[in-house]
Amino acid sequence: MIVKKITNPHKSASKTARISGLTGYISSPERADGTEKCVYRAGRGFMCGNDAPEAQAMEMLALAEAAVRSRDPINHYVISWREGERPTVAQIEETVTRFLDELDLRGHQAIYGVHADTDNCHLHIAVNRVNPDTLKCVEINGGFDIEAAHSAVAKIEREQGWRGDNHYERGGEKSPQPRQRARDMENRTGEVSAERRAIEQAAPIIKSATSWERLHRELAAAGMRYEKTGSGATVFIGDVGVKASAVDRAASLTKLEKRLGAYQPNTTARAAAPVKSNAPSQYHCEREEFHLAKADAKTALDRRQAQAREELFDRQKKQRGEKWNEWQKELPKRGRGKKINALRSVLAHEQAVERATLRDAHRREREQFKHDFPPFPDFKRWLKKSKNPELADEWRYRHGEQPAQIIGDNYEKPRAEKDIRDFSPRVSGDNVFYARRGENSAAFIDKGKLISIHDESRDAVLAALQLAAQKWGAITITGNEKYLATCVQLAAEHGIKIKNPELQNRLAQARDNLRQQMKRPLPERPQTPKREPSRGWSR
Repeated sequence: MIVKKITNPHKSASKTARISGLTGYISSPERADGTEKCVYRAGRGFMCGNDAPEAQAMEMLALAEAAVRSRDPINHYVISWREGERPTVAQIEETVTRFLDELDLRGHQAIYGVHADTDNCHLHIAVNRVNPDTLKCVEINGGFDIEAAHSAVAKIEREQGWRGDNHYERGGEKSPQPRQRARDMENRTGEVSAERRAIEQAAPIIKSATSWERLHRELAAAGMRYEKTGSGATVFIGDVGVKASAVDRAASLTKLEKRLGAYQPNTTARAAAPVKSNAPSQYHCEREEFHLAKADAKTALDRRQAQAREELFDRQKKQRGEKWNEWQKELPKRGRGKKINALRSVLAHEQAVERATLRDAHRREREQFKHDFPPFPDFKRWLKKSKNPELADEWRYRHGEQPAQIIGDNYEKPRAEKDIRDFSPRVSGDNVFYARRGENSAAFIDKGKLISIHDESRDAVLAALQLAAQKWGAITITGNEKYLATCVQLAAEHGIKIKNPELQNRLAQARDNLRQQMKRPLPERPQTPKREPSRGWSR
């Protein structure tokens, strides 16, 4: 799970606009984004018995107006579950309760809704910081509310058994990750961010350097450089700078000066290698072609509409001049002024109608332009629309996070030897993708030494376990708690051998439970009472 605080995009907006816009989006996200829909919405802390979003928004506004010194007392948070995780209503309510408790906002007004798109489920919470009793605006955690939010999410993960956000391990330590903004960019475009390159490539060079000269030389060879900026330092990936302490704790200027001596600037030529992409070139070519075509079409549309407005302006100006001359000649001098004013009003009406008609036509053209050029899909959605949609499932494991897997002792090149009940194989390179018959999305993928699980439903896990048992006999499994419990139960039911030492007690208990159920006598069948003979007509 991850949590974000969404800042107010319109700082100068009124409280009415802020609350109505935010609560409207939480209740009906499809108005702003057709890919999302609200699957659950609720509110708490309201006195009115009306659960309608409009009524709750009005009550929230009334309380927010009481805090005259606070321009924006509404905080907006988003809590996201991992791909494929679907919380129940009870878990959603528990999440909101724990979250508000950790932020010391118990009893405050909150409107929240769970949005679901094609992949992810996330919870939007709009909470009013105005205390309903004191009418004062609460400062959360001394101003460090995002830290309290992270603490709340960590507790929710432990209590509900969700998998936490992934961290990369180096020597038993959790290494830094790129900021959320950089990770979001990677998700959208498939490109490696400058921050990730700095963490993965620059950090090892900096940590192993024995002198400033060697550090600058090896970084330059990799297209990077280390420079002192102000009281700190920055690692540059091409022309993109990343704060040195964000790359690694050992990369900060203070730590390096303690180890290598006073900072020595780079005297060699600076390398300026651009940040390279790790995504297929086809995606970037299509995206670039799309944006070029969109820019050309927008330029042509703007030019055409500007020309139409200019032509209308010139034509109406010429018409007014012609009408004026005509009126001067045809109308008698006596009472001409009043008649001209009336005729001028009629002409103005006609011309105003023409301008309004042109504006509507231009608006329809702009709407058609948006329809013809929707936002280019992010890398994952582009993969789903491509010929290999299962690659989109692989995309979520691109940075080394540990998926649910079945691990073998030896490498065996995947081969589709036979079907597994309701799942059919499809060979792609060295991998075999298994999908339900009639479906394209892969439920699990045989990669040789491991089987990667992408659909943790019972039938898909059973099919993967049967394939693994056929290949290796005894198997090792990794994954979240729900997946492990499913594997243990299926292994007990189908006689599959699991080697995990930590799961042996649970496996033995599951087998004992099955044996007890088999020994349990069947319930006695109730005696069916004899039917009374019919007293009606018989044949």
